[in-house]
Parts: sequence; C-alpha cells; structure tokens
Amino acid sequence: MTVSIFADEEYVADVGTNSGWFAYTEWLAGIAPDGSESASFAEEGWSEEPAALAEELQSVTPDEMLADIHAKITAAAAQAADVVVVTDSTSGDATESET
Repeated sequence: MTVSIFADEEYVADVGTNSGWFAYTEWLAGIAPDGSESASFAEEGWSEEPAALAEELQSVTPDEMLADIHAKITAAAAQAADVVVVTDSTSGDATESET
C-alpha cells in the first residue's frame, strides 16, 4: 500500500510503501530527541508544528535507502502552514463489505 503526505490538507506526494514508511519512522524515532517535534511525528504520523518539524528534519541525514522519503517529508513540512500528515488513506473503520 502506498503512503502519501499532505500539507494543510493538500496532497503533496506519495512517499513510499508502508514498509518504507515504517523503516523511516523507526530510523527517525531512533535519532530524534525525546519530546521533539520529529519524535512526535515519527510516533503519530502528523504534526501541527510543520516549521519546527522541517527545521529538525533539515538537520539530519538518513541513509540512501530513506533519502527519498526524507526529502519529500522535509519539503512538505517546509511548505505547510498548519499541519503535515502522512496517511495510507485507510480509515481503520472498514465495514464488512470493504474487508
């Protein structure tokens, strides 16, 4: 499944697969200081402080495998005014007809 990023409710880009997103959040959570915006973003998948998130993300460099995801998320955070969200577009409330 594809994971996408939105800035202020506007689609920005597909950032990768669920496994790629998981790898990215594991990496980010491992390097982000406790209580930082990037640590919160790694855990929650969204931020209401996109400027702070962008600043934190610009100060770190992932390995080559995660570089594309990182660049897209950093760019989306830099352009957002209010919120940046990563989603796989599933609601989590699937009805029986959807499963």
